[in-house]
Amino acid sequence: MITHAMLIALLAVLASLPLGAQTTVTLGSFSSYVVENGDQPYDKPIVYTSVRRSLPLGFHIGLWGSTGTEGGRELDYLVGWESKNFSMDVGYYAHAGGSSSNLVQVDLRCTYPFKKGNHSLELYVAGSAILPTNSTGDSGTFLRAGLSDNWAFHENTEFVQNIWIMRDSGIFKEERGFTFRYEASVEFKHRSVVFSPVVQVSLPINMTDKKTHIAFGMKIKM
Repeated sequence: MITHAMLIALLAVLASLPLGAQTTVTLGSFSSYVVENGDQPYDKPIVYTSVRRSLPLGFHIGLWGSTGTEGGRELDYLVGWESKNFSMDVGYYAHAGGSSSNLVQVDLRCTYPFKKGNHSLELYVAGSAILPTNSTGDSGTFLRAGLSDNWAFHENTEFVQNIWIMRDSGIFKEERGFTFRYEASVEFKHRSVVFSPVVQVSLPINMTDKKTHIAFGMKIKM
């Protein structure tokens, strides 16, 4: 079970790691918690923090902690590998309280990056296998295709967009179908710190058990 002591330990890890090219720390808050398949497990404001550490040969590890779960907290552990056109991640998502299930998730992603003027674009396809580790959930898969765009319209400012369509196989006995997702942010860079107001829009295409969700947030990355 996740405890406050574990979240404090996470913050201690964040504080002890030297910042630099190999370590990224992110602090953020959103008006609600909307996950990538359009589910809204928590409809109140959340606060989260994460750290990602790059390792030799393309490997990386990460931690992600959040208040945004029903009746408790979430702490995610991540290990992965990436190259220019391919990445693979394995994560263990641990929840405390409420009815949320602990999960193992395996993500594969293929990308095609290209540039057009001041735009750095990336076409991608991705797949995820979700494996609950207790009796409260059923396994499932996500398949996603999308396009991301980083528009550097000023020396220290970028407009970042990400748009995708996802097929959900029906995890947790939910209805299977497609979801449309759009995310946009403006990144203001000051030295080694990036401030980003963010908006997320999630729209079910052919699923009646999901609703349209719009969430607003702020991220600080360093």
